[in-house]
Amino acid sequence: MSTFQINLNPLKEPLGFIKVLEWFASIFAFATCGGFKGKTEIQASCPSKPGDNKTVTATFGYPFRLNQASFHAPPNVNVCEVKWEDQVLIGDYSSSAQFYVTFAVFVFLYCIAALLLYVGYTNLYRDSRKLTMIDFIVTLVAAFLWLVSSSAWAKALTDIKIATGHSIIGELEPCRSKVSCHFVSVTSMGSLNVSVIFGFLNMILWGGNAWFVYKETSLHSPSNTSTSHSQGELHVPGSGCREDEGNLATAAPHPQRNLCELLQNLASYNDPHNIRQLFLLLHSNSHTLFSKVQYQDQEPGGTLENVVQA
Repeated sequence: MSTFQINLNPLKEPLGFIKVLEWFASIFAFATCGGFKGKTEIQASCPSKPGDNKTVTATFGYPFRLNQASFHAPPNVNVCEVKWEDQVLIGDYSSSAQFYVTFAVFVFLYCIAALLLYVGYTNLYRDSRKLTMIDFIVTLVAAFLWLVSSSAWAKALTDIKIATGHSIIGELEPCRSKVSCHFVSVTSMGSLNVSVIFGFLNMILWGGNAWFVYKETSLHSPSNTSTSHSQGELHVPGSGCREDEGNLATAAPHPQRNLCELLQNLASYNDPHNIRQLFLLLHSNSHTLFSKVQYQDQEPGGTLENVVQA
């Protein structure tokens, strides 16, 4: 296994840079939802005591089990002989909220692990087909789950706003009989709106990052095995032959023919190893080549083309 060695270059690339953005976005997602606290206030007055209005309050927050959020009258105050502790808000939205926050926390932890892998084990990540494929699959699943969790939480938030708003007056039994109730206020849910926005933002980030993770997998890049096999043999275009690299420098039966083919197809040797083999073959036939050059120089019209054809 490769040793841990910090390399910040992946953070300058889209693969690492977007992962940092996903890390920050996941923090905002679960922090804005999981840390919310709010309250609903209504004003209650007794018909027997006109003008004597009292405020009762129901406090709620994450995980938004509203059916457990009871109303409370001011301390040591009896409002219209009603036991307000028995009156609660309507609805239980804990499943959507907890799924959203829990998933955001898992994404936060995964981003930390992925960044450590990118920065500390860069070569191990890019040389391993399994790690890149796992990262790609997790990225696709995360993008889908962000869509699901954000949509579910957005629907739950809409219902929470309704359950804690003006409609609560019609749901409370005392307000339908002997008490006159008026809705006063509910805590602003701007932070919860932000959490929904960050949920869909995370979906976009993970969906876009899937392409950059895909480019690191073997599905996009040719495998090392096929590359090594293709480099294991050398094809000389136009020569009609295929010769193994190991035998290139030692093709003794027809050294001049091999030299001719190499000179004619010099542009095709774009691999450093093949160029080295070319120089070895030139060195092994240097005596014959220079002898022909000297011979052609003694004759009129002697050119390098004539040397090659000779």
